[in-house]
Amino acid sequence: MSAEYEAELGRIARTLSEIARTLESADGAEERVQRTLELTRELLPYRRVSLLRAFAGTPYTLFVVPELPAAERTALLSTLTRLFRLIAHSDEIGRSSDEHPHLTLPLMGLDEVIGLVRMEPSANIAYDVQHLRLLSVIAAQLGAYLTMIKLRDEDAQRTRELVAAHDFQQILVGVVSHDLRSPLTVITTVTSQLLRKTEDPKRAKTIERALRSAERANRIINDLLDVTHARVTRHLPVSRQRIDLLAHLKEALEDMGLSNPGREIQFVAEADAVLGDWDPGRLTQVATNLVNNALQYGAERAPVRVTLQADSGEVVLAVHNQGAAIPEDLVPVLFNPFRQGQHARQRAVGGGLGLGLYIVEQIVRSHGGTVAVRSSVAEGTTFTVVLPRSVTGQRASEEAPARNAERGPALASTVRGSAGSTLVMVVEDEEEVRLGIAEILEGRGYQVVPASNGQEALEHLQRGLRPGLILLDIRMPVMDGEAFHDACRGDPELSSIPLLVISSDAATAVKLTRSGASGYLPKPVQPESLLRAIETFSQ
Repeated sequence: MSAEYEAELGRIARTLSEIARTLESADGAEERVQRTLELTRELLPYRRVSLLRAFAGTPYTLFVVPELPAAERTALLSTLTRLFRLIAHSDEIGRSSDEHPHLTLPLMGLDEVIGLVRMEPSANIAYDVQHLRLLSVIAAQLGAYLTMIKLRDEDAQRTRELVAAHDFQQILVGVVSHDLRSPLTVITTVTSQLLRKTEDPKRAKTIERALRSAERANRIINDLLDVTHARVTRHLPVSRQRIDLLAHLKEALEDMGLSNPGREIQFVAEADAVLGDWDPGRLTQVATNLVNNALQYGAERAPVRVTLQADSGEVVLAVHNQGAAIPEDLVPVLFNPFRQGQHARQRAVGGGLGLGLYIVEQIVRSHGGTVAVRSSVAEGTTFTVVLPRSVTGQRASEEAPARNAERGPALASTVRGSAGSTLVMVVEDEEEVRLGIAEILEGRGYQVVPASNGQEALEHLQRGLRPGLILLDIRMPVMDGEAFHDACRGDPELSSIPLLVISSDAATAVKLTRSGASGYLPKPVQPESLLRAIETFSQ
């Protein structure tokens, strides 16, 4: 091998290595493509080199070395675009038949032509097979690089869209959970008070309809929040505790019977008690959604039959109704959110949004169970839920800190402070909610001290006020509920006063109950639940 040939190989290798290093980074992609075209001159002498980037669905981009005036650049872009379309659909590549032949090669992406590179020779230069081979190597490098840049940009765009969707969901959760629940709390509180005071049966019936509508609106809000949480985190949180599912279902079904006086709900169980580690509130949702679904879509004169069977390892809950069968095309998507179908049975439980069955499935999955449906004209429709009795691989007690965080008046057992006191402080920024709660409490003989934010409440306490209980909202101006809670817990003179959180911000409420708050009631708070909770501190 001659020294001249070795030197030529070394020059080619060094140039290709420098091109590879230039295309190592995604930063400044257009400058790196431009630099690569300049380095190509070391291997293929040219008068001009041009590269057309032509990804489907995006504007074409032209790179030219050396640069051209605007008018000539536009003409070249038009020429290369026509050539690209020809190359992308044929095998006509390589040397042209011009008087001074140029080289044109396609740039390949992932199984598609994504552009082309064209070399126009300098004077007295005729491109040969060696030039074509070298350009093939450079075209392959450029094609891979441009594809990588496109994939990176698409990934970044998807990330931005996901972030935007997540931010929107957070805003939606905030609006739904706080801005809608606060006025709903006022409506529920006022209508409950009116219902207790009225002696006119017709007026009571009207108020009951308003109260049922408020409760339905609250269920819709809860369903929307559950669906948002499930789709973001891929699961619904559960707070397990040892419960008797049989007694729990009896109570829930009795309440549903009172709400549907014209319908028959049968409950059949084979045991006197069914103990297990479950979230009682979540299983109430499961039973309520399935029974409501059966009442809504089952035959009006036929009973809804609920059965509960149990063995040593699992329990089986079945809800059956007679009536029209679920259309076959709807069954595969029945547990998907917002699926409407094209039939009379299309609007599933959950306030008419098509969320109830999706929430049922998510709750059951969070308990490690399964849910299935069987439906025919002859047999009717049966939803079957199978739940394990206990948590696999861990004790249910590990989840106990959140046990009292979300489920009404079942408060933490470590109640501190001046038990028996009838003085209650209500810390709530919404005036209508504050007045509504005060009216309920004063109607039962409690003294109420209102505060519109944490700072105002803290000033009351620092002046010596010592209520037997503090009812605390979380989202407030000046000082929010979390900051107020921390200030009280950090003060030895205030740390013994029980704090009952009343808020739509479940996540923060759970956090506060784990760090010292005595309990949590979700908004809109039901007057009966509120009074039962407060009586816990008055005994």
